[in-house]
Amino acid sequence: MAGQLTREGITLKGSAE
Repeated sequence: MAGQLTREGITLKGSAE
């Protein structure tokens, strides 16, 4: 799933918080 965008438009890596 890494690399997919979340509702905020951030990658899972960036939204790990």
